[in-house]
Amino acid sequence: GGTGCLISNEAIGSRLSILQWALERAGFGNYLLFNKDLEDLTTILGPACDCVLIDAPCSGQSMVVRGKQSTSAFAVRQIEHSAARQQRILKSAAGMVKPGGRLVYSTCTFSWAENESIVQQFVDNNSEWEPIRVPQLEQWESREMVGSYRLWPHRDASSGAFAAALRKSPGMENSSSKAELVPSRANQRHDKNHGKNSKSAHIWLPTDFSSHDFPYIDGLDVQHCFEQTRVGVSREVHLFPEDRQESWVSAAEAGTRLVAQKSGRWEPLYGSSRLADVLKEGSASIALDDGQAKRFVSGETIRVPGFENGWQQVTWRGRALSWGKVVNGVLKNHFPKCFRQMAI
Repeated sequence: GGTGCLISNEAIGSRLSILQWALERAGFGNYLLFNKDLEDLTTILGPACDCVLIDAPCSGQSMVVRGKQSTSAFAVRQIEHSAARQQRILKSAAGMVKPGGRLVYSTCTFSWAENESIVQQFVDNNSEWEPIRVPQLEQWESREMVGSYRLWPHRDASSGAFAAALRKSPGMENSSSKAELVPSRANQRHDKNHGKNSKSAHIWLPTDFSSHDFPYIDGLDVQHCFEQTRVGVSREVHLFPEDRQESWVSAAEAGTRLVAQKSGRWEPLYGSSRLADVLKEGSASIALDDGQAKRFVSGETIRVPGFENGWQQVTWRGRALSWGKVVNGVLKNHFPKCFRQMAI
């Protein structure tokens, strides 16, 4: 509902961009995006989370039928390799959960060694954790372990999946959170190579940025913004959620992108147009009808006589689509190319 703070971590750098777009498309803005090895992220956050969801890397056996994985997913060596990694991930992730908090472990594989066995070993070695049943999922509960749930292709008209729910006892420290967590060598190199030349996190708006050019930012608490600069990337202003620590902001890759500097000028970014509180009475916006909206999301320019030149929020049926720039009665299209759809 737009409250709290969503920490979203993707260890594989090439996937960050699509994750950023997905988060911005949700329209709430209460998240921080990280690109960390899990041990490093646990060191940064500590036991601060009400719930942690693990989408664990696995052998991917359910992906074979979809042509996204080979039959090597069923090889014993592959299963053992995945299971060893999953044990490390589960232990680290548990260190981010508050007393009384929850943890959900999930995979897209069938192997018992990567599913119930991983969860059972963790519970056996950590007395402060217990499986919890989810009544709505009773018909899918695993025969092997309480609080674990399975989808099967032959039974559930799906590729298949596994998930288990765990709860940390209130008032107890997690033994895994006490373990000494040493940043991985890969991330030590990553941080060293990027450093202050790649990005800087400051909790202020740039002095050369005038929020009066963009009414949706005018009045925004500058304590909820930071400037970020990476090598080869323009300067950007990002929003971060209130329910966070400043140390998290320094380590994060991004929040919701509000504006970027291009050719010496500040321009609004897609993320800011999607914020749930952007649509305010009296704010500059252009409402499109159904036909115009179809053309806009396909990347076309739209004639809008009567509107002043400059940036305008583009809406359809009360929903923010993106930004557009009016130039002499023509709405220049700034709908993201990755979201464009062919007009029918």
